Amino acid sequence: MKILTNDVVIKTMNLSDMQTALDWADSEGWNPGLHDAEAFYYSDPNGFFIATINEKPAGIISAVAHDDKYGFIGFFIVKPEYRGTSLAMLLGKTAFAHLGNRNIGLDGVPARLENYRAFGFTVAHQNTRYAGIASGSSDPRSIPLYDIPFDQLLSYDLKISGFNRRIFLSHWINQPGSHALAWPDKEGNPIGYGVIRPCRMGYKIGPLFACNDQIARVLFDNLCHRVKGEQVYLDVPEPNACSTEMAHEAGMTPVFSTARMYSKYSHVTEEKSVYGITSFELG
Repeated sequence: MKILTNDVVIKTMNLSDMQTALDWADSEGWNPGLHDAEAFYYSDPNGFFIATINEKPAGIISAVAHDDKYGFIGFFIVKPEYRGTSLAMLLGKTAFAHLGNRNIGLDGVPARLENYRAFGFTVAHQNTRYAGIASGSSDPRSIPLYDIPFDQLLSYDLKISGFNRRIFLSHWINQPGSHALAWPDKEGNPIGYGVIRPCRMGYKIGPLFACNDQIARVLFDNLCHRVKGEQVYLDVPEPNACSTEMAHEAGMTPVFSTARMYSKYSHVTEEKSVYGITSFELG
């Protein structure tokens, strides 16, 4: 490893720096959403870092503290000319320092798994991104998500994600050009919901949460129907066999895979209810 002797400065990003992060993520093939910046940034404004060398951007990383027990690392990108140097280690140390003693999650690409294992991370499961052309159908049993009181949505989301995503979801479900649907029970409480949002290429579904396979399938079909004929993506967690079946039945094909890793223990409270991952950047 080459130890950098240049003037490396790592600083906290501001909101405008997020555009750099999203552009770099796009160049890596991650296909971020067109309007992800605010949802990501305001989840933890102190958790996004950019490294400069000689005052030019050289690397980025995010370390979002979702609460006092759990954080997530993403946007870990070093410019090609600095790969194999100590810059990645410097960024990693910055992220770990910000997250402290929290359990940390991340989605690692296969080529980097050994690097993360060296820092004590273990693989919980595989994820696969699927892509296809949206078709789907309309079903009146799903309703617009805005018909569900926000606090009821948060309560349901907390049961599955394991942490309060109030700030994140307040931005995420209201992105321009997005569609958000819910499935209520007899009392009007959500027992499934999903969001589809415009990305640099096509649309991406996430999250897709449901208490059973039937509800997940209806929400998936309804969301696809909203963007019929467009390219659509779904990030599928390997433990959910129904989600993989849905993707195949919709004619979707695998694009790439990641491994969900944790520093201490698997964090998701109800993994069986996750049919589509919210994002690879924030978990």
